[in-house]
Amino acid sequence: MAQVKVSYLQRESSQIENALQHAFTSNKDVASVSCKDHDSLEKSLTTGEVSHAILAVENSISGSFTHSLDFLVSRPSLYIVGEVVLEENISLLAHENTPIEKIKEIVALPHTMEQTRGQIFEILAREIPFKIVPDFSLVAKKIGSGELPGTAILANNSAVTSYKLKVLKGNLGAHAEHNFTRYLLISKNPAAPEKHQLPKTTVAITLKNVPGSLSKVFSVFSLRDLNVCKVESRATIRSVRGGSAWEYTMVVDVDGAPQIDTKLNAALENLKEFSTNVHVLGSYPRYFSPPSENLAPVGL
Repeated sequence: MAQVKVSYLQRESSQIENALQHAFTSNKDVASVSCKDHDSLEKSLTTGEVSHAILAVENSISGSFTHSLDFLVSRPSLYIVGEVVLEENISLLAHENTPIEKIKEIVALPHTMEQTRGQIFEILAREIPFKIVPDFSLVAKKIGSGELPGTAILANNSAVTSYKLKVLKGNLGAHAEHNFTRYLLISKNPAAPEKHQLPKTTVAITLKNVPGSLSKVFSVFSLRDLNVCKVESRATIRSVRGGSAWEYTMVVDVDGAPQIDTKLNAALENLKEFSTNVHVLGSYPRYFSPPSENLAPVGL
C-alpha cells in the first residue's frame, strides 16, 4: 500500500501521531509534514506535497477552535473528508531527571492551559509562567533530550513515549473523563461517504441580516426531519473573502450526505433561496471509536 502524507500545524503536534493512527487504520505507512501556519497547510495540499491535512477543530470542554473554522470556511477549494475524536488525558510532563519542584515554566496549548491552570497552581503551590510556542513538538524533543531542564509541558500521555518524557502529574483538567478533541481530515478532493458510514455534512451558510433568517435555516432542516448536530456562528468578514461587518456565517453539522440523501440535498437547495451563500465544506464518514475506547459516535 502506498505511503500517505499528511500535513499538520506545528502548534497542534502533541496528539498528531495518535490522531493519524486512528484516521488511517488500514494504512500503517503514514508520513507527517509539519506546517508553521494555515497558509503553509493549504499550500501543502494544493501543490500535491500531501494528500491530506489534519486540523483540530473543537474540544469537548473548551469548545470550538475558531481559527480552524475560519480557515475551513475561507478555503472553498478544500473539503472535509473525515473526522477523528481522541481522549485528551492531559498530564504534566518533563525530562526524566527533572523533579517537579525544579519546574520554572510550562509549555501548553491554549485550551490545555485554560483547563489546568488552577490545578497546576495547587500542585506546585506557586505561580508559574505558561508559554505558548509555535512548534510544540520541537520543545517536547528538547525537553526529552535534556536541553530544557526547567521546562515542563502539558500534553497527552502519548508524548511520554514519543519524546522520552516522564509524568509528573496525570489526569489533569476539570471533567478529565469527558475531555476529547475532534480533528478533521482535509483534502483537495471531496469524499463520497456511503449510507452505512452514517455520514455527516458540514455546511457554511451566510445569512442576510433580516428578521427571521436564522429561524428559516433551522426550519429547512427540521421540516425534513434532518438532525442538526452542531451550530457555530462566525463573523463573515473573518471567514469569507468579501464579507462585511455585522454579517454572519453559520457553520452547521447535519446528519447525512446530499449525494445519498434526497432530503438533505433538497434542504441545501432550499437554503440557497434566502441565503447570501451556501457552501458545503464536505460530507464524510462519522467517526466510530475502536471497541477498546469507551466513546460514543460523534453526534449521536
